[in-house]
Amino acid sequence: EAWKVLRVAFREDNKHELWRPLSYFDDRFIKLFRSLPILNREYEFLAYSASQLRKGCAWMCLKEEKDSLAERIRRDIGDLSEIKVVPKYAARLGQLFSSSFGNIKIDYESTVKRIEEKDSCWQSAPFSEGIGKISQSLMNEIQLKYRIPGRISAIQIRLGSIKGVLTVDPEIKGDQICFRDSMKKWPFSSFENSLNILNYSKYEPAYLVRQIIYLLCFLGIEDQVFLDIQQENIQDLLQNENENKDIIRYIRNGTPFPLAAQLLKNCFDKGIDLEKEPFLEGVNRVTTIRALINIIGKRCVGPFVKDGAVLFGVLDEYGILKEDEIYVCVSPSNGEDPSDVKVVE
Repeated sequence: EAWKVLRVAFREDNKHELWRPLSYFDDRFIKLFRSLPILNREYEFLAYSASQLRKGCAWMCLKEEKDSLAERIRRDIGDLSEIKVVPKYAARLGQLFSSSFGNIKIDYESTVKRIEEKDSCWQSAPFSEGIGKISQSLMNEIQLKYRIPGRISAIQIRLGSIKGVLTVDPEIKGDQICFRDSMKKWPFSSFENSLNILNYSKYEPAYLVRQIIYLLCFLGIEDQVFLDIQQENIQDLLQNENENKDIIRYIRNGTPFPLAAQLLKNCFDKGIDLEKEPFLEGVNRVTTIRALINIIGKRCVGPFVKDGAVLFGVLDEYGILKEDEIYVCVSPSNGEDPSDVKVVE
């Protein structure tokens, strides 16, 4: 009965996102949260994830007079009564509503094991920041089921009240997951037999988002540096629009339409001239325009930072690195061998 639960987006009259965050808490929206009439049914507020809150969206479910469906779902999520801070309560409630691309059914009792925070070589700083372990066999099962290419070393997961990153430990035998206390957000949940996969370690382009710009400015980087990067990205897009190879390189990282980018790449690899096919020329132009909109209108300076990548941060379980060192391993998006492996101070 999927119709009992709806994902609702609140928009301005022109269908744009709400232009000020406080609009979310106007009286008009509070009334809709309590009762949203659709046809002959009424829906009430259930929960939202962090990304949905930023976009002005929320989950709502059918309003029932006896034993509210929303309350039953919240009870199944777990006992959150000890959380007295409202933003923290909302964040924990929304943990199970964050998007995932797949899940695997597991036997919690036989598969999941708790390990100590200090169960690593870093006895002096025993806080793992939400990092656990997974066996190679279970990781292989996940890769096989969802056709994940290459060899991945870490995945971001959600397992009931457990959320964090799991790294492959070759010493763990069988199908096993080991979590630490920093990963468990509340005592119990009814959804602990469903392992949800949120993300996995892969090449992802680096964006200069607003938070990173603030940090770099605080560290002394001049504003003109970011304006120059923005202008350079715009010029590259405009100059390379008719250069098949260059535009493919650009839109693979910058387009909000990954399927369109893959289509153009496949056609280019087969020797098809994008300029001579009207449909492909239109796809090319649309992706270029969207990349420009990303530069100018979104919260990033350019489609991507050249020679940059977004990395998964995990725990050094073996204590190999010294203080103030990180280990970096970047594989290009084409799946070839790692292009850069180094220890950075």
